[in-house]
Amino acid sequence: MSSRLEWAAGLMPMLLHELNNATQFLGMLHSVHSQDPSAGLFERSAQGLRETGASVQDLGLVMAIVSTAAGTDLLLERRSPRGLEITLDMTVRALRKRGIDVHLLGAARLTSSRDEAMGWELPWAIAASAWAAAASLEAGGNLELELDARCWGAKTPATSELLEHAEAVLDLLPEISFQSSEEGWRFTLPEGWVSTPS
Repeated sequence: MSSRLEWAAGLMPMLLHELNNATQFLGMLHSVHSQDPSAGLFERSAQGLRETGASVQDLGLVMAIVSTAAGTDLLLERRSPRGLEITLDMTVRALRKRGIDVHLLGAARLTSSRDEAMGWELPWAIAASAWAAAASLEAGGNLELELDARCWGAKTPATSELLEHAEAVLDLLPEISFQSSEEGWRFTLPEGWVSTPS
């Protein structure tokens, strides 16, 4: 299975879980409101509705990125500077659910700054590299991913899954460079593709 498909399949349980949470909240709200429309439930649930709406919007973006990475272009011309942040966050949570302790070192949040970085390719490249780097880790394992506006990587030897992923990244995004040694691995971005929010 290609690195794109492994990552996409790996995120499915998280996507289903998050979507189920949103559906349960909306279903509960509808059920209670149907029983007593005068109870003012919608007014009291405004904050929950706002949070659920934002979550569903983020899920839609991640699902479009995942499906496009898997070969069905649902993202089309859609671009989002938040795609990278949302996709990496979902991947980290999926790895933690597998029992892998993930630490993001450096920039806590990154935003895509140029059009080349706002499609599905860069969010997939970064998030799926974390997935590939953790492929050989057992539950209780630890992954420290270094991340900033110029590069991302880890101070651990590259797994075979990561090397396969790097090849796919370089085929798709030849502007990115990749280095690997016994001390670790690193992808380097062109200047200006990504920024750290102020």
